[in-house]
Amino acid sequence: MSDSNGVPDLIERLVADAGPVHRLPSPVWRCVFWLVLAVSMGAAISLPAGVGETWAAIVASWTSSLQIAAALLTALAAGLAAFQLSVPGRTPRWALLPLPPLLLWAVALGFGCLEDWLAMSWRALAFEVSSECIGLMILISLPLGAFAVVLIRRAAPLDLAREGVLAALAAASISSIIVQFLYPLERDFLVLMWNFGSVLTLALSGGLLGSWLFRPSRPRIALNRRRGN
Repeated sequence: MSDSNGVPDLIERLVADAGPVHRLPSPVWRCVFWLVLAVSMGAAISLPAGVGETWAAIVASWTSSLQIAAALLTALAAGLAAFQLSVPGRTPRWALLPLPPLLLWAVALGFGCLEDWLAMSWRALAFEVSSECIGLMILISLPLGAFAVVLIRRAAPLDLAREGVLAALAAASISSIIVQFLYPLERDFLVLMWNFGSVLTLALSGGLLGSWLFRPSRPRIALNRRRGN
């Protein structure tokens, strides 16, 4: 009997402690906001370094131009998919959105490797370790991924691993574009290994960390128990 009498009091306390509910912007606008932050960060990092010669070299090569365009489309598609799927009830097919531009990116790298092969033969496949490229990829991807995590956590994502893959893929794709301007690699085979390979590795790492990154915080509600009931 005392439990039933305490229900109205519990409801009143929950209502009294509840704050105002603010409607989140649409997934499209949150994606645009993140993309503006990412592009602004990329410009702030790359422009002071002087990337005019690198930009001219990229524009002069159709494979390099296609790689940059595909990387940008991959980031946009992965980011949009992540924000769409952070809303419960959205179709899981959104997760397939980054696949076409990601495949286009891989194909463009393949054509670049073929061009290098025709020009340099076996030297085009010479192995070199590019620790600077990997370090820059990780260093730039971390804040970009953190921005995405903050924006996505405001919603209610259900598949945390999937959100981690998409958010990390979007951040790593933008990071790869910035790195290509800051630290251009001479051969597309090296870009395939260290740049594109780092993107895939970071995306998989995001999936592994998704359950931790997007874990919802548990609200703590303090209720004073009435005595004497």
